[in-house]
Amino acid sequence: MKYKQINNNSINQIMLIVIILAICILIFTSLFYYLPGFLGAITLYVLFRKLNFKLTEEKKWNKSFASILLIVLTLIFLVGPLYLLINYMVPQVTEAINNKDEIMQKFDSIKTYFKDSPYLSNIDLSDTALMESLQKAAKFIPSILNSVAEVGVNVLVALFVLYFMLVSSKKLEETIYHAIPFSTTSKAELWKEFDMMVKSN
Repeated sequence: MKYKQINNNSINQIMLIVIILAICILIFTSLFYYLPGFLGAITLYVLFRKLNFKLTEEKKWNKSFASILLIVLTLIFLVGPLYLLINYMVPQVTEAINNKDEIMQKFDSIKTYFKDSPYLSNIDLSDTALMESLQKAAKFIPSILNSVAEVGVNVLVALFVLYFMLVSSKKLEETIYHAIPFSTTSKAELWKEFDMMVKSN
């Protein structure tokens, strides 16, 4: 019985596909930490797309300058509310720390209220219980700091990717448009749905 020999070209093609898939998986797993940043960049691009085209095509602005302007606007919208919140909270916290006696009096009144209430009397508000609760809460501080750092890194990634998306917006859209294997009508409907979903979110 004769066995059909597999062509070397077929083996090479299969090996190449396997290697490419392995590299894609490796890249995806390595960049998974930055995935929110990439998604954020896509979201911001959809929001600023029309304004970007208006500045660069109608008003003939420099693409880099228009992109930087839109990134500055993004920073204002992101950092502005955060700055206002911190600006409001810091004096409140400072005032609370300076009035320790008043805080202790309020806390004592809460303890008395809990003790006298038939439904809340089982809640332990002793110093030992509070210390244990604080120790448990302190364990979450590293994970909270890590989350804050992750958000900061992803914001930087989003702005970095957004810049290049805005500068190369035409080429980017043309490449994606030709890569999608649908009819022209289906592509238009898909873009409309995607645009509405991003803006509604």
